[in-house]
Amino acid sequence: MGAATQTSLRGDEPAIAISGIENFSLTARPEELEAIKATLTELNDGTDSLAVQAQQALAAADLLQQADPLQYQPDNGAAYPDSAFGQTLLQVGQLIKAQELGMEVICVDIGGWDTHNQQNVELANLLQDFSDSLAAFYTDMGSRMAYITVVTMSEFGRRAYENASGGTDHGHGNCILALGGGVNGGVVYTDWPGLAQNQLYQGGDLEVSTDWRTVLGELVNRRLNNTALDQVFPDYPMPPFLNLFKTLGA
Repeated sequence: MGAATQTSLRGDEPAIAISGIENFSLTARPEELEAIKATLTELNDGTDSLAVQAQQALAAADLLQQADPLQYQPDNGAAYPDSAFGQTLLQVGQLIKAQELGMEVICVDIGGWDTHNQQNVELANLLQDFSDSLAAFYTDMGSRMAYITVVTMSEFGRRAYENASGGTDHGHGNCILALGGGVNGGVVYTDWPGLAQNQLYQGGDLEVSTDWRTVLGELVNRRLNNTALDQVFPDYPMPPFLNLFKTLGA
């Protein structure tokens, strides 16, 4: 869900980026739509990269329209925030419930965390939206959360000390959150190094205690039943799992 397909989803398996279900369709005059679609299908009846992408896009557009995005009503009284992240998670919930789509992995971006200035105000608003959106998604999915696993992560952390503008600059270590019925939750998994000057990375950042590939490697293994971690994470000697996740079916 976003403007581009994340690097982690690029490969032999089909993956597609969309900014919204309701906008992902072939637009034309109603009387011309089927003819245009047939022409595009014929023009892209090949095996080269561009043709394959076109085929995937046309097939995805048909499937997504069947989901009837404008008629979706969340379950269990869930109230998604009227924010970009909240409304994107609402659409993720809709895609998951449309079982014929066969969703396996969905990535969602949430921006705005570059809090160089006045972080106390910015971060409070960001975390409120973040937590309210995830709570709404959890409520909406109900019993489906037994087989849904949500993992949140960032590409970089923040500095351990405030800058002159009341914010924090780009850092090193960060945190990962996991949510779902397959998560051994209620626990903080870490070897916390501390915040003393000599315990920080290069004297100003949180030290990394767990490589993100260790977390996602366990997720891939236990929730997707994929044991080929040497192919998923090449050149990374996978350490023992942290026991974050339950084995699928357990």
